[in-house]
Amino acid sequence: MKIPELEKSRLASKVLNFSSHPLSNEAIEGLKIDLKSLEIDEEMIPVNLDLRKPMKPQICDLVNKVRSVRLNGTEPIFVVFMSVVEAQAYLLAELTGRIGFMPQVIPLRRSDSGVYSLAEWGIQDLQNVLSEAKSRRGYEGRKKIERSEE
Repeated sequence: MKIPELEKSRLASKVLNFSSHPLSNEAIEGLKIDLKSLEIDEEMIPVNLDLRKPMKPQICDLVNKVRSVRLNGTEPIFVVFMSVVEAQAYLLAELTGRIGFMPQVIPLRRSDSGVYSLAEWGIQDLQNVLSEAKSRRGYEGRKKIERSEE
C-alpha cells in the first residue's frame, strides 16, 4: 500500500486528539506552519479508560468513535496521544492496522503557564522511524556473528 504523501500546501489537516487537552492556539499556529496548512481540523475523542479492564477492546471502541477522517489509508492523519503509555501502544497498533502505515504524532509539552503547545522538535513521522529502524534490523546480530568468527 502506498503511503499518502503530504501535499505542499493543504486546506485543512486532520488531527485526532486522544488527550484530554484541546490544542492551544499556540499549538494550532505551530501546526499550521509545520503542515503548511490553512486550517487544523481537530477531532477530540473522549477517553475514559478503565485501567483494571483489558486495554485492547477499550482502544478499539475509541478508534471506532473517530468521525472526521476515514481510517482507510487514503489520507495522512496526525495523532495526539493520551498520557497512559500502555494505551498509546495499543492505539498505535490499532491505527497502524486500520490505515496500513504508522501515523504522524504531534508531541505536546506543557509550558510553565500550563498551556500545551507543540514540542520544539515538531511532528514525528513514525513511518519514517519504522523504515529507518528496519534498515538497522539485524545490525547487532551481525556484529556478534562477526566477532565469534574471529
